[in-house]
Amino acid sequence: MAAFVALGAASLAYHAAMAKLGHDKYLAGEQQRRKALAICLRLRHGAGQLKADIDVLTYKTRQPDSGDHQERVVVADSLSVRPQPAVQEAWENVELFPPELALALNNIQIGLSNYELFKTHYAGRTWTMKPGERGNLELLTAHHAFKRWGENTAECVEHLLKFIRTELRT
Repeated sequence: MAAFVALGAASLAYHAAMAKLGHDKYLAGEQQRRKALAICLRLRHGAGQLKADIDVLTYKTRQPDSGDHQERVVVADSLSVRPQPAVQEAWENVELFPPELALALNNIQIGLSNYELFKTHYAGRTWTMKPGERGNLELLTAHHAFKRWGENTAECVEHLLKFIRTELRT
């Protein structure tokens, strides 16, 4: 009889331990979900700011069209993108995100690296673009790179919003 009581007590202790383990696992998952949501909300804001800055870069480096009547001067040192800590934070926590969003964050990082290389390589450089003239290859290349970076940033926001709607809702 004592053996049955001991077996029952052991079974009860086992089930209680498993229930606590399940509860702890749920709490850890919930904590990770809240962390991912907070990072996503900050990223949404930071990516929007980044996209606005990239749009300015793209505009400033565009080739003059036939409707332009004045030459345009582009100074490499005046082309700037504000640092976005939220984008960096998301990149540092990339393991929280699904593959599509992680890849989109990677593409933003590639754009940032290209921008930094451009700024370093062309520091102090000035270009003058005149309407109707063939564009400068360096600026044309930079323009296309900035444009792609902006598209990648917009794509990241799309993946981000999908992730928030489908995975992070309670």
